[in-house]
Amino acid sequence: MTQKINKIGVMSLAKIEAALMGTMVLIVGVVGTLLVAVSGSALAPIMGLDASAGFIGILIAGLIGTVMGAIIYAVFGFIGSAVCALLYNFVAGKIGPIEIELE
Repeated sequence: MTQKINKIGVMSLAKIEAALMGTMVLIVGVVGTLLVAVSGSALAPIMGLDASAGFIGILIAGLIGTVMGAIIYAVFGFIGSAVCALLYNFVAGKIGPIEIELE
């Protein structure tokens, strides 16, 4: 059975995309921050620095950056996907919608 995607809900797509992008950045950012903090604290004694202070400093900076990055990605994901949905709705109205086959 062939189905057509005549219109995409702009706000629906924008909210989902913002949530997905923000979540992905949070996951990758936290893992990356932990890896950098652990490796930085492991290398600190070699350079004559306090390992625990380096770990805490990197951890705090990394987590702040991760939260800021997640917010920025969510905002731009929201805007970008809203624009894409609007463009799709316009173009689909002019030349026809995407057809998909479902079983």
